[in-house]
Amino acid sequence: MKYIIMIFLGIFMAGQAGAQKVWERGFEVKDVLIYSMAGYGIVTAKLEKDSGIDTGCVPTDHHGIFSYWVEGNFNSRVQTWVSGLLAAQAQGVEVDILIDTDQCNTAGQWDAFGAPAGLGQRFAGVRVKTP
Repeated sequence: MKYIIMIFLGIFMAGQAGAQKVWERGFEVKDVLIYSMAGYGIVTAKLEKDSGIDTGCVPTDHHGIFSYWVEGNFNSRVQTWVSGLLAAQAQGVEVDILIDTDQCNTAGQWDAFGAPAGLGQRFAGVRVKTP
């Protein structure tokens, strides 16, 4: 039994080893898109930062977009993120974005934000800063 648990934990940890989330800090929210496409619920935020964005994800680095996509409908966690983004935009305060460094979407072409190829870096959280 001890070996089975150790094998399970080893497999679980190996699956999590590459996933890393980091905070990108100090963005102004310019636009927020909330939409459905091909069975996915998608939130895309266009953010601006005085210094360049350098995530290694071309849609994010060139167009300042971060997205979250989920198959089906949004849950309450995503609704909370959207509320935070919209509140920050309305108040003109900066946000920090928690990104999943292993999730960069460069598939497809769409019209928003200068026709970037893909949804950009996937975000996993939003922090609205106080003024």
